[in-house]
Amino acid sequence: MSQHPPLDWRRICVQHLRTWVDLLHAAYAGNLAMGMNFTAATMTMQRGEQFLADRLVWGGFAETRLVATFTLRRDEEGWHLNLLAVRPDQGRQGYGDLALSEAERRARNVGAAELLLDTAAEHPWLVDFYRSRGYVAYGHVQKPGKTYRSVLFRKPL
Repeated sequence: MSQHPPLDWRRICVQHLRTWVDLLHAAYAGNLAMGMNFTAATMTMQRGEQFLADRLVWGGFAETRLVATFTLRRDEEGWHLNLLAVRPDQGRQGYGDLALSEAERRARNVGAAELLLDTAAEHPWLVDFYRSRGYVAYGHVQKPGKTYRSVLFRKPL
């Protein structure tokens, strides 16, 4: 993994919607090819607009180029991290770690005591990635319409 240039983290707004959806599609294409229909892989512009309205959607920019993203949302269970993604051509440079650290920082800033997330239990590296960052599995769920079983993670902040 090589050192990455710093990213400027900004809220994604409607004028960046197409770029954001394109980044999600590119970042999650490999998962879709493995048969895992992550929400990011099938994001539509219409659903993306809803995400912008319902969640805190952050983008990490290198100058004007969107390199990484994540979303935070709150429900009755707490704060959830979703749609963590890095441009595939920027992979292996530490941007995934950087985006996760930024998501945790932003979650603390809005008062989260812990951060929740889920990922495909059979994913070849994501489960280990989240465990290596201090996330602890606390269950599994089969979400409606998903082709994979999710492992549920939490991490105190």
